[in-house]
Amino acid sequence: YPPGIALDAEGEVLEVGRLAKASAGMVGFWGSFLRVVAASYVVSMMLTTGTLIYLFMRQLCDGQHYAELWTPGQIERAFEAAMRDTGDGEPRDTRE
Repeated sequence: YPPGIALDAEGEVLEVGRLAKASAGMVGFWGSFLRVVAASYVVSMMLTTGTLIYLFMRQLCDGQHYAELWTPGQIERAFEAAMRDTGDGEPRDTRE
């Protein structure tokens, strides 16, 4: 061992210098960073799987293709359908 390092009776290092502590801190940081990246990947895959299951179930139940997520003008058509004349001369207002 280099001079200045304190050892116990078994020859194990008792304390280390500032450079060794900084190095250990950097290694710990990057180890933690990699664990966070791996956990984030797993969470992302779980959410993606859940979304795909929902889209395929929607295809089975509603007959809507899984790739059909948005149609331009969809909101306007739904609003117009909700506000159509109900036959009694008054437009139906679904707002509460």
